[in-house]
Amino acid sequence: MKEKIKDFFKDGRAAIVLVIVLEIIITLLVGTFGRDDEFFTNLGTNGENLFSILSGRYNTWSSRVIIEGILILIAPLNKIVWVVLNALMMGLLTWSVSKLFIEKENKSKLNMIFALLFISYPVSFMASAGWKATTINYMWPLALTFYSMIPIKKYYIDEKLKWFEYPLYSLALIFACNMEQTCAILFGTYLLFMILLIIKEKKARPYMIVQFILTHLSLVFILKSPGNAIRTNAEIASTFRDYECLSFIEKLGVGLTSSIGDIIKWSQLPACILSLIIVFSIYSLYKEKLFRFIAMVPAVLITYFTFFGTIFENIFRYSVDFSIIFMTPELTLTTANVNNVSSMLPIFLALIYYLFTLLSILILFKTLKNGIPALIYVVGLLSRIILGFSPTVFISAPRPMIFFDFAMLTIIVLIMQMLLKEENKEKIINLFSNGIGIVALISVLNNIMFIL
Repeated sequence: MKEKIKDFFKDGRAAIVLVIVLEIIITLLVGTFGRDDEFFTNLGTNGENLFSILSGRYNTWSSRVIIEGILILIAPLNKIVWVVLNALMMGLLTWSVSKLFIEKENKSKLNMIFALLFISYPVSFMASAGWKATTINYMWPLALTFYSMIPIKKYYIDEKLKWFEYPLYSLALIFACNMEQTCAILFGTYLLFMILLIIKEKKARPYMIVQFILTHLSLVFILKSPGNAIRTNAEIASTFRDYECLSFIEKLGVGLTSSIGDIIKWSQLPACILSLIIVFSIYSLYKEKLFRFIAMVPAVLITYFTFFGTIFENIFRYSVDFSIIFMTPELTLTTANVNNVSSMLPIFLALIYYLFTLLSILILFKTLKNGIPALIYVVGLLSRIILGFSPTVFISAPRPMIFFDFAMLTIIVLIMQMLLKEENKEKIINLFSNGIGIVALISVLNNIMFIL
């Protein structure tokens, strides 16, 4: 029996079990379900036909009919149903990231590091619109997005798909694509890799085409929804009255600066860990001053905005004021204030932060053939920037940041995997592993205190 248990926990499975068990323990402590949870519970118990409800929602409020259908079915049930399903989905997320990005010889160590990073993610973000509503609308699409990308990896390493995997990957993709941000992620990712596979193999993979068509149909389904248009108009009136006056470029600027604002306010942890590990890695691998300068710039910027303005508020009091610029619509760059330095500076600093982070990742992984981490960063960032084209850009945080957050967490693991291949880098790896472990422990305690 002991040998069987040891065999089961080989290859990083212990990390997946840890995530599932901790998620069950933490979510079992949840005592109340408010806000959207109550709304969908009432929908599920009012006796109305499910398809009638979803048809009405599609025509008057939202295109997320698949996600909301699942939510309406689950919301009225005993809490334990959601607790177990949510924990299993978190385990699937961890397993999918491992399957996609972590090499076999590194799974035991790196799966655990990713699990610790995952555990560090604040559960308070998943309660912002109601526990069940937020997790099913955001965390589940994230998990199924990673899972539905596995065929891309299998085709690239020329691994055959089993017969039962085809419907599973397609169902996962359909669910994930019912959420706007993950639909955009999967549409772009499948389009890119479908083209790259055709170039590489001189032929098209039929299943890749099928998956891409599903993403395309999902995108059309979202864009054609009358309810989305009605909801947008309602949100403009209630949250961002000047939104319709903004041009395409101005909305792009809003997306850029508000993304930094969300990092400052909500996503300090993944951004700071990523910046630190980039700095330590580049300083240990390169002596070129230019490379070290590029790596240092994002770390200095994120430290200045997230820590100096709060920890040393009395000394660096204007850091707080300037950081607020990134989080408010009042100082959006427009044609009226384009010549004002205070309006240009936030966008300039945001671009510097994103560009230098991306350059640092490219420097670490050296060649475009090893460009997956850079691609993950770009996709994660774009998933947040596109919110500039929504009037809820300033009020929906922190929920929509989850995709960018987990992009950064995945890149941290990939950097550590790269360091494992370098000689004499055990000290850096152990330093960050221990640091992440301490942060995870504190985060678990913080999450429990938040719930209680």
